[in-house]
Order: sequence, then C-alpha cells, then structure tokens
Amino acid sequence: MYRRSCEVLAPKLSEFSSAQLVKVALAIGQVAACQPLLEAVAVDTATNRLQDIPSNQLVLLTQGLLPLGASNDNMVKILDHWAAQFNDTARLESLLSDSIGTEMVADKRKDLEKKGQLDCDQLAKLAQIVAKGGAQEHKGFWVALAKRIVGEGEAESITTDLSSVGRATDL
Repeated sequence: MYRRSCEVLAPKLSEFSSAQLVKVALAIGQVAACQPLLEAVAVDTATNRLQDIPSNQLVLLTQGLLPLGASNDNMVKILDHWAAQFNDTARLESLLSDSIGTEMVADKRKDLEKKGQLDCDQLAKLAQIVAKGGAQEHKGFWVALAKRIVGEGEAESITTDLSSVGRATDL
C-alpha cells in the first residue's frame, strides 16, 4: 500500500502547496517504505521551491527531510540554502548597522520577523532540528547560523532576543 501511494503521489508533487509538502514529509519521514516519496519531496524542494517556501515552513520541511540523511544531495542543498540566507542577513545587518545604526537595524529585524523572518527562538529550534538530524558536519550551515545569531561586523548579537523557551532548547 505504501509503495502504491508513493507511485501515485510522487508525480503530483509539483501540484502540492508548500504546506502540503511539509505535511507529507512529516507524515512519512519515519516510514521506510515511503523513502522514495520522501526523496521525491526532497528533489522537488531542492530544485524547484527553495526560494519560495516561507522560512517557518522550511524549518518543518527540513525536519521532515532529515531522515534522508544529512549527506543526501538534496538535504545538502537545503542546508546550503539556509547558510546562504543566514550569511546574506548577517552581511546586510552589518552593512546597515554601519550606515543607519544598530537600533534602527533591530527595529527593522523585528518588522521582518513579524513578516516571517526567523527570530532567535526559531533559529535555536532549527539548530536543534539540524543537530538531532545528524548534520553536525555541515560546516557552512553552522558558521552561517553563528554569524546570524552572534552578528557580524557592527551588527549586534540577537542572543538577547532569546526567550526562556529558546534558552531551554535542548542542543
């Protein structure tokens, strides 16, 4: 039955919304018989959707796809995407801190977080997911995440924004 489900669903993945992909990945991630469908979700995500998936959904999709293994080519592309996002944000905040000041950058960050950019607690949760998923060796991800949290250049650290829930994240 699982095999037939995989055969039917895999060709239709392009029709799924990102929220539906998240649900599929989380539902089948631990079912060995559904590994081909999980791989198809990873391929579709890594090749067609990375730029379009909202960050909060990409966190869950990352969690759902990590059972493929951190060295899976598509999982590496997803972790590389996270690293690029973190590096871009850290670089931009550093440049803006130089020109408009750290207080205005912090205000802008809060606005972006309301619109879907990951806040410090969500970054901590992502770090927990990636670490537990076996991706400790993906240096680019971890260096970029550290820059994003600690800040780069004149940018301030966002660690002061970490709530008690974020601090309790079991890393």
